[in-house]
Amino acid sequence: MPHEFLTRRRINASKKLLLQTLSLEVIAGMIGYHNVNIYIRAFKKLTGTTSHHFRRGIKSKMIYSHF
Repeated sequence: MPHEFLTRRRINASKKLLLQTLSLEVIAGMIGYHNVNIYIRAFKKLTGTTSHHFRRGIKSKMIYSHF
């Protein structure tokens, strides 16, 4: 389905943006969501985790990979 393809592309793009210190509102807008809550729901539906937990997991992996 075209909608699923677009959602997947948007969420994959947001994963890269989550490495930065941008707010979720800014990230949502950058990838085409005008409502951050819709972005958060789409992220969780596609990945099984929230964007907040994803971001925290990435940061902790980066911290521990330097040792």
